[in-house]
Amino acid sequence: LRLSTIVNHFQDSKMSVLQLQLHRPVMFICLLVTVALLPKETSLVLAQQQPSSSSFKLLKQLHVITRHGARTMLAKDADTLSEQGGATLTPLGQQQLYDLGVWLRQTYNTTSLSTPNNLSLGYYNPAWHRLESSDLDRTVSSAHSLALGLFPNNQRATGIFNETGSAALMESLLPPGPPAIPVYTTQEENDVYLRSYLNCPTFQDNLQDFYETDKWKELEQLNLELLRKLARIFPESAEDGKIPLKDLWNAYDPIHVAITECGNVSSGNVSSCEALVDEPHLATALSQSEFAKLEALTEKTEHLKYATEDVAGNLLGSNLLWKIIQRTAEPFDGKFFLYSAHAPTMLGFLAALQASNGFVAALSGEHFVEYGSALILEVYQQVMDSPSATGAPLYLKLRYKDSTRETAVDIPMKQDTGEGQVCGTGELDPSQEYCTLTRWTLWATQHTLVTPERWCLACNNSLADVCLRSAAAVNNDADSESAGTNDQAWMILATFVGGFVGGLIVMVGVIFLCGCHKRTKKH
Repeated sequence: LRLSTIVNHFQDSKMSVLQLQLHRPVMFICLLVTVALLPKETSLVLAQQQPSSSSFKLLKQLHVITRHGARTMLAKDADTLSEQGGATLTPLGQQQLYDLGVWLRQTYNTTSLSTPNNLSLGYYNPAWHRLESSDLDRTVSSAHSLALGLFPNNQRATGIFNETGSAALMESLLPPGPPAIPVYTTQEENDVYLRSYLNCPTFQDNLQDFYETDKWKELEQLNLELLRKLARIFPESAEDGKIPLKDLWNAYDPIHVAITECGNVSSGNVSSCEALVDEPHLATALSQSEFAKLEALTEKTEHLKYATEDVAGNLLGSNLLWKIIQRTAEPFDGKFFLYSAHAPTMLGFLAALQASNGFVAALSGEHFVEYGSALILEVYQQVMDSPSATGAPLYLKLRYKDSTRETAVDIPMKQDTGEGQVCGTGELDPSQEYCTLTRWTLWATQHTLVTPERWCLACNNSLADVCLRSAAAVNNDADSESAGTNDQAWMILATFVGGFVGGLIVMVGVIFLCGCHKRTKKH
């Protein structure tokens, strides 16, 4: 504040060049005094944020894809993927997303980050920060919970910028607490970004084919003992004395929810257990080793369905990927974007990037994403002279933050053409610590569905609004082409008929004139 006051004083005053020269010693002394008066920890932060050379990478934009927090039981149809239940985010789920918001603020807020950035996360600003969610209670509530941790101040920016590029702050008239922050949603049938797995018939057909493969059947045979024990716990779902592997989720989730909400009485979740869990005894239905095996099997089957190239491919993540790519174009369309979504959303995004294997390797063999976890795409700009420079190269890094870990891990991606070059991690090659946006986009152009219209055709979707508009445009083009063809046919026909009639008239005229000539000669 002292620094800005001094600088603004000299900027606002109408000084001549001579006056400015006379005041330079005063400015220098004031700056020395200001730095001396700064707290020790503030001086340390400022020192950390100074680049080591004239060229450094400035964090310009952040895209965060989250899985909602802990919720009530959710049943899924293995064939149609339709859902029942899971409507309520539990207090634990709210806490998980709040903690993620706090972690984001502590990690990426300018005053606490050693890497320079201009994300402006000190206050919510509608011009810079946008929160999007699927149209469900558990994801909308998760977005609100994260916002509480990310923007705890009672003020918010107006979003209207003055000539200096800053926006005024508004005090809330509501009771003390963070400002009300909007969360934007899309109707489920039109959500081709965060819930594309529900709106892609091609993907659902791929699942049916995958259930008939030897790979799936062998996995079921290897786990018959566990599937038979689950059949004794859930006899209404059993077939031939076992729970079918494709229905494993509906046995795993009620046990997992019961353990999460009721398994640890000392955590203070007794009220949540009584209020939200229909069958709390399921928390002790399996031994710890049996549940660990069940959880590992469930995570593997979910990974096989949503994160592999031969089943999900680029069907589930292309639309969200290209929405992000469009938002990275300069001038930047905002600085912080939240996509409050689901585990299949995150796994499908990894599949579209062909980053699923790198994800598993980075997590030492884990295949799934936990409640309250996040994929974080960081967008950097190479700055040569000043942080305000534009037109400089852009770079990317994909990271994963697990709700059970304090730090995020790097997830390798691909760039360039063909099979692509691995980038985004410096473990194997320090020069590839970041992906270059242009080369990354080139790879995505060749391996993903670039537009929602292409996704509509690939997924055989004819119900979403974007697909209806695409089909209507194709029909209009076809009608226009047909109309043009008909016009050409009529022109050809008219030319032919006109020529024929004209010729006939000429012939009649010639015959008449010849006849007249003969009669005249004879006469």
